[in-house]
Amino acid sequence: MPWTVGGAGSLPARGEQEAGTLRKYGRREASVFDTVSTIAFIFLGICGTASLMAAVWIVAYRVGFDEGRLTIPLRMISALAEHRVTCLEEDPARTARDLSQHLGLPEDEARRLTDRAEQAGAMPSSTLRSA
Repeated sequence: MPWTVGGAGSLPARGEQEAGTLRKYGRREASVFDTVSTIAFIFLGICGTASLMAAVWIVAYRVGFDEGRLTIPLRMISALAEHRVTCLEEDPARTARDLSQHLGLPEDEARRLTDRAEQAGAMPSSTLRSA
């Protein structure tokens, strides 16, 4: 196929070749407008995503707050599990079940807390003193 000007698979026209508007393989160089518009598009996409995530978080927080749910520090839950297992001598499986049922903890997390409480109960505490 002979090389022609202006057809598919053709050489660029003489004016375009001289002006330097085409790069290798016939693609034109990115202008300042193309670069700025690409950056603006990416920026607006990130801002839109962040706004959407913030809106979802606010709605989820308000729904949970309206239902009377509060966040409880994990240290307090761990202390409760330790108290029930060591002081009240309650069954660790029952403690884990109660924690997951009443506090909404995953079963494996509640089991991990009660296992840690059992280990802490087996070791003497250095912070408690007997009279």
